[in-house]
Amino acid sequence: MDRFSPLSGSNSPYMEELYTQFQQNPNSVDQEWRTFFESLNAGYDLVSKKGGTSTTSSAPVSADTLDKQSKVQHMVDAFRARGHKHAKTNPLTKKRTDTELTLDKFGLSDAELSQEFATDGVLTTPTAKLADIIAGLEKTYADSIGVQYMEISDFEERKWLREKMENIHNTPKYTKEEKTRILSGLMSAEKFENFLHTKYVGKKRFSGEGADALIPMLDTMTALCGDLGVKDIVVGMAHRARLNVLVNIFEKPFEEIFAGFDETLRYEDEASSSDVKYHMGRSCDVTTRGGKSVHISLLNNPSHLEAVNPMVAGSARAKERRH
Repeated sequence: MDRFSPLSGSNSPYMEELYTQFQQNPNSVDQEWRTFFESLNAGYDLVSKKGGTSTTSSAPVSADTLDKQSKVQHMVDAFRARGHKHAKTNPLTKKRTDTELTLDKFGLSDAELSQEFATDGVLTTPTAKLADIIAGLEKTYADSIGVQYMEISDFEERKWLREKMENIHNTPKYTKEEKTRILSGLMSAEKFENFLHTKYVGKKRFSGEGADALIPMLDTMTALCGDLGVKDIVVGMAHRARLNVLVNIFEKPFEEIFAGFDETLRYEDEASSSDVKYHMGRSCDVTTRGGKSVHISLLNNPSHLEAVNPMVAGSARAKERRH
């Protein structure tokens, strides 16, 4: 659900009224509420077998249970919205002492840790003990990876990201080869920036430091596109990390990059040489790790950064029509 969820303790009378309405006629409430109440009931279904068949009846849910569930939901929403602020991204910092995401902030206590509540997708089961729900939230949103995505305006995009992350607790499983390739991309990105910082001190370059993951990410995306049969990739990007992307993804020769810094680079087209190095683009054919040939293009980008967006859209449309 959205970060501005109506599931708060003060709304328990309203929720109880909705739940009564749902029990009388499930189709009389909105789909979102119907899904919520169905998941809530999953923890209280009583199943008895008679003559080899199963009959299911829902035990009544008290207002106190609904109130606690709303508090748990409020905690889940808080982790999704602010968990990244408490992620363990710096091993040198002291242990977190904040109380923003503790039980008491949501009107809960240790007494509820062993009780079962609807998980809202945090875990793969519809209901689980509160202690397990908290462990899942900590692992997904406040461990070694910080995720900030609740500001995305499109609900479907937020839902897609949430499901992808929560299903694996933000801990993807990679093979040794995949880990080696990711590490290689990170090292290539870092070493390139370190060299430029050492060799060309004070030169404007819009470093990619801090965004090193961009290199293995683009490498993976290019390989995946090749596997899916994509023939052309058009990229538009700002100045930040452009030189790194040109070298490590678009295979631009180091000599040309360094000549740009030394101001000895000359183009056959003299009009092109007047632009700065972090505005330049490049097109080339690359062979992906899967052996597929893909043509990739990084479009030139002027100082007005957003101007590249319609250029990318137009270039991609033209390639689609040509194909």
